[in-house]
Amino acid sequence: MKLLITLDFPPEIGGIQRYLYDIVRFTFTADDRVMIGCTRNPRISYKELKAKMTWASTPLSFLNKFWGIAALIFMQPCI
Repeated sequence: MKLLITLDFPPEIGGIQRYLYDIVRFTFTADDRVMIGCTRNPRISYKELKAKMTWASTPLSFLNKFWGIAALIFMQPCI
């Protein structure tokens, strides 16, 4: 089982987000888990990913991804 905990996951053009997304897409299985400390991007489909996805955010997460740290610490996931 692999676990990825990150604030930089929704894929964007270039950067660490795309790199992490591709790692999950090509190496993670249904037994693996990704915990993301930011709000879910409704424009992106995550259907091609086999890993279980958990978004943890706070009401302030949309302002700055670092507000997601609090949600990951207290682990109150919301989608």
